[in-house]
Amino acid sequence: MAQRMRNFILASLSLSLAIVLLAFAAAPSMAAISFSNDFSSNTVGPNMNVGPGIGGASFDFSGDNALSPNGRITLRTNDTDYAGTDFTFEVTVTMAGTDNSDGWPFWGMGEGDTSGGAPINPKLLGQLLSTDGGTVERYLGYDDNFPTVPEQDFPLDENGTHRLRMEWDSTTELGTFSADMDWPGTGFTPDFSFVKDGSDNGFDFRNSRLYVLGGGGVSFDDIQVNADNEVVVDGMWNRSGGGDWNAAGNWNGTLPDTNNENAIFGGGIQATSTVFVDSSVTVNSILFDNSNTYAVAGTQSINLDANTKPLPDLPSIVVAAGPQGAHQFQVVVNLHSDTTVNIPSGATLSFNNELNLGGNSLTKTGSGVLSINNKLTTADGTLSVQEGTVAGVGTIGGDLNNGGGTISPGSRSSVRGDGGVPEPSTFAFAVLALLVIFAPAWRRR
Repeated sequence: MAQRMRNFILASLSLSLAIVLLAFAAAPSMAAISFSNDFSSNTVGPNMNVGPGIGGASFDFSGDNALSPNGRITLRTNDTDYAGTDFTFEVTVTMAGTDNSDGWPFWGMGEGDTSGGAPINPKLLGQLLSTDGGTVERYLGYDDNFPTVPEQDFPLDENGTHRLRMEWDSTTELGTFSADMDWPGTGFTPDFSFVKDGSDNGFDFRNSRLYVLGGGGVSFDDIQVNADNEVVVDGMWNRSGGGDWNAAGNWNGTLPDTNNENAIFGGGIQATSTVFVDSSVTVNSILFDNSNTYAVAGTQSINLDANTKPLPDLPSIVVAAGPQGAHQFQVVVNLHSDTTVNIPSGATLSFNNELNLGGNSLTKTGSGVLSINNKLTTADGTLSVQEGTVAGVGTIGGDLNNGGGTISPGSRSSVRGDGGVPEPSTFAFAVLALLVIFAPAWRRR
């Protein structure tokens, strides 16, 4: 009987899911800001976050720098849209004297995600590399799609402190990388440099962070970012509070209401704010980038669709990394194309009204929480969980593929603080509820 019960429940593909609500008081991130960071507070600082790493890697900030003593790990800006403005980015790197690949630092622009310890696209970056042919040499290389191409060889002791620079021209989309080797501590005299074209790298307002990556005893210090005026991005919410999505004056530039446009809910709001949708809108992507909560509500719907480029961009919903609020849709959301939702660690995105996949796939990435608190209708589509947690008190009627995340069923009152699976008694309550719903069908079997 128990086995038949389990098989029946699995066949119904209905889940009662647990809600996780997170709130943060940190200040919102803004677009392409200038800042400096000398790690004197012995923390990562307000403008940066620790990104992915390998081999149990972590940063130690206790020495007034960012020391990566073991496997490779990334340190990157909270802001994601530096490609839209001119900037100069400098960082001091001190080598620990170990000739190993973990100790070869990268610096540049991109998302800052890694695969096997190496940056993945999109990216435009430089790297200090080492070869050992009797006399250790280090050279500057660049990398956009491996393999790395050496620009210049020169003798260099493995130990040393060097100043690295990247300059970006947003008009020509050219990046100039240079290095002052054995840096004296002031000024900048490049020993060599190279220019790399970044126009075809796919940078946009969601994936152009500045970052460094290293390990094996490498330390980073005295980061300096000098960006031109903040970028005014089309489709960015410009109010300090809530308002009508369909009012053109509430957005920078064009009101986002076609599949060729993006809606950006950025750092303008100072408290939880509601954006209401009383006339249905269609967009290609939605970005949430604020530590306060955006609630998108209304009587109509949000529709996500691929744009009309020769090689269309599929839709996405993204919560930017860094301190983020618990953003939510209180409006019906419809997918018209395969869609990705990316929620980083420490963030929550909730669907509190219907979510209709329309036969498309919704792929959940990032280690944060996707909360479904109403009905998710797949209509032959699929919810694919690659990372993080899917929670909530809604139901899923259709295919659910778990490729590496956590499914956390239960009720609001039963969610564990660590976001894990609820206690057995609570899960049994969810199972009992399903049995009550399907009892007539069960008796007929």
